[in-house]
Amino acid sequence: MSGIDRRSSVRRAIRMACVVCFPSGLTVNGITRNISLDGVEVESNSVSGSSNRLPTPGEPGLLTLKFRHAGSPDSIMVQCQLVHILGNGMGL
Repeated sequence: MSGIDRRSSVRRAIRMACVVCFPSGLTVNGITRNISLDGVEVESNSVSGSSNRLPTPGEPGLLTLKFRHAGSPDSIMVQCQLVHILGNGMGL
């Protein structure tokens, strides 16, 4: 039964600039792959900060979604939790 999505919320393919900050000082700049009411997948090649340690599943963070509203830069900040890291992406 591959190909069946068992998530409780529908995912939407939305590409939006974002930043994820973890308490360790690690900052991840990326682009969203998809967003749902339950989470977001972020792809990134950029990891910077005072820590070389990758975050572990369950670690809290702060996700900032960046967009333009009425022609001006705007953003939304939400608390998040790392679910997984795979290659150049992470699930929150």
